[in-house]
Amino acid sequence: MSRRRDSDDRTTWREYLRYRFDGLLARGTWAVLLWLGIITFVVVLTASFLLRRAGVTLAGSEDAGWFEDFWQSMLRTLDTGTMAGDSGWRQRLVALSVTIFGLLVLGTLIGVIASGVEAQIDRMKRGRSAVVESDHIVVLGASSLLPDVVDQLCRANAGRRIAIVVMADQDPAELGEEVRQGVESTFGNRLVFRDGDPTRLADLELVRLGNCRTVVVLNGDGDHSGDARAVHTVLAVREALGDLDRTPIVVVLDEAAVAETLMASLDESVHPIVITQAVARNVVFALRERGLGEVMAEISDFRGADIYVLAAPGLVGTRFGDVVVGASGFRPIGLLRDTGAVELQPPADEVIDSSDRLVIVAHESTVELDLDRGFIAEHRVEHGDRLDFRSTSVTQHVLVVGWSGLGPPLLTGWAMSAAAGSTVEVVFDPRVIDEDDIDVPDLGDISIVLRPFAGDITILGRRVAPQITAIVLLAYRDHLPPHEIDSRTLLELMTLRRDLEDRPQSMPRLVVELTDPGNSPLAEVRGADEVIVTPAMASRILAQLVDDPLRRAVYLALYATGGPSIHLVEAERLGLRGTVTMRDVVVSAAAHGALAIGWRRPAELGGELVLNPSADRRLDLASGDEIVVVG
Repeated sequence: MSRRRDSDDRTTWREYLRYRFDGLLARGTWAVLLWLGIITFVVVLTASFLLRRAGVTLAGSEDAGWFEDFWQSMLRTLDTGTMAGDSGWRQRLVALSVTIFGLLVLGTLIGVIASGVEAQIDRMKRGRSAVVESDHIVVLGASSLLPDVVDQLCRANAGRRIAIVVMADQDPAELGEEVRQGVESTFGNRLVFRDGDPTRLADLELVRLGNCRTVVVLNGDGDHSGDARAVHTVLAVREALGDLDRTPIVVVLDEAAVAETLMASLDESVHPIVITQAVARNVVFALRERGLGEVMAEISDFRGADIYVLAAPGLVGTRFGDVVVGASGFRPIGLLRDTGAVELQPPADEVIDSSDRLVIVAHESTVELDLDRGFIAEHRVEHGDRLDFRSTSVTQHVLVVGWSGLGPPLLTGWAMSAAAGSTVEVVFDPRVIDEDDIDVPDLGDISIVLRPFAGDITILGRRVAPQITAIVLLAYRDHLPPHEIDSRTLLELMTLRRDLEDRPQSMPRLVVELTDPGNSPLAEVRGADEVIVTPAMASRILAQLVDDPLRRAVYLALYATGGPSIHLVEAERLGLRGTVTMRDVVVSAAAHGALAIGWRRPAELGGELVLNPSADRRLDLASGDEIVVVG
C-alpha cells in the first residue's frame, strides 16, 4: 500500500492535466467545442471585470456599463481588427490580451471542426451507414469469386437499376476498387460497399436484409474455417430475417457434407452450392461429347442465352408440343412442377397446367411467351421416337495429368455415364503432391490407376498410351505458388500437343483447367479443346443461382444420367442440310424426339455456337454442323 501511495505522490499537476485533456479529446468533437466555449466565456468575463476595475472602457462604446465591456471584449476574441481604434495603453493591453486569446481559440476551433468533419468523412468511407435500398441483392463476405459474381449479376440485371450491396470485414474503399476492376460495366446498376462482420446482427442491420431480393454468402479463400464462418453467417441472416421470411440465401461452401447438413437443418430458402461440384458437373459435359463444354459455358454466362424458369399463364391449357413448334424468341425445354420436380422434354401431348412453370432457353427473363398459332396449325407434329444417345456412347480412356480439388467430383460425375470398359489413369508429379494426398474416388467397375512421373515434362507426351481418348490437365492449385500454376499447365499442354500431332491414332480431346482468365487465349492457341477457368466458371454458376435459385433443379436434371440432357447431333442425322430456318430445325428435331435449342459449327469448320436464334433465322448447314438439342 505504501508503494502505491508513493507512486500516486509522484504524479505531477502537468501529468494530471494532460491525462484529463486526453480524456476530453477522447469524448469527441462536441466535448472539445463545449469546453472551448466555457473557457472563452471565462476569459471574456475576466476581461470585462478588469476593464470595470480600471475605470476604462473600450473604443466605440457609448455605454460605460459592464455588459458593454463584456460585449466589446467578446468581439475582440472573434475579430482582431476590432481593437484597431482603441486608445490608451490600459485599454490596448486588455484588448491585445483578449485578441491573442481569441486567435488561439479560433485556431483551435477551426482545427477541431476540421478534425470532426474529417472523422465523419472517414466514417462514411468505412461504410458504416445503413443503406436505403429495396429489392437489392446483398453479398456477405469477400473472396476471389466476388468480382466475377458482381459482373455477372450486373449483366443479369441490365437496365433494371438495382443495387448490389457488398458487406465484408475489410476496407470498403479498397474492396470497391478491387471489384470495379473486374466489372466490365454496371449496366445502370449501383454498387454499394459496407464494412462490417456478417456474423453480427448489429452489422447486418446496415444492409437492410428485410428489403432485399436475395442474399449471397461467400466463404472466403484459403481459410480452413471458411465453411464454419459461412454457416455462422447463414444462421445470423436467418435470425435477422425471422423464421417466416423466405428470402433466398445462396451460400458458397467447400465441403459437400456441410452443404447436406445445412439443407437438412434449414428450410428450402437456403441454397448451398459446393463450387468444385458445380464446376465439375460442367466439365463432365466436355468429357461426354466434344463441344458440350462450350455449350454449357454459353448457358452459364449472362453474356448469351440462359436458362429461365417462368410462369406462363398465357400458355395454360396449351400442348407442350405446340409451344415447342410455335415459340419464336425462346426455346422451351421442360416444365417445373408445383412439387419442385423438373421434367425435361415432357411428351408433346402434355398440357401445361396453371401450377406449372415453363423452363426455357432465352436471352432475357422479360421475353414475351407468344406463339405463332398459324404456324402451329400448319406444322402440328408429334414427338417421334426419341434419339438413343446412349447408342453413341463409346468406351473412353481418360488420362488425367496433375491433380486438384476438381478431380474427385469430375471423375465421379464422368463415371456415371461412362460406357463399360472405360479406364482412368492419373499421372502426377510426386515432387509437387504426395500420392497419399490424391483423393481417389470410387468409380465402381471403372479402373483407375495412379502413376507418378518425375521426369522431364517435355517428354510427357511420349508416355500417352495409344488408346487414350481424352486428356484432362488439372492445375496444381493447392500445391504450387499462384504464379507457377498456369505456367506449368500451359507447358504441359504445349508439349502434349506437339507430341500427339505425330501419332497415327486420332487426336484425344484436351480439357485444360486454368486459374487465370487472362491465360485462356494462350491455351486455345495451343490447341485445347475445352478451357476451364475454375474461378470464372464458379462465379458464373453462382451468379446463375443467385439470379434465380430455381435454376438449380434444372441444372441437376440436365446433369442426371438416364434422362434427357443436352447433346450435339449432326444436322444430317435429323435430315437437315443446305439452307434452312430455325423453325425447320425445331420441327425436324421434334419429329425425331428432341428439342432443338441452337446449332454449332466445329472449330475446324470455322467455329460458331448460336443458342436460341430467332425462329426465322436462316442457317446454311454444311457437313459436320451440329444441332444442340435436349433429349
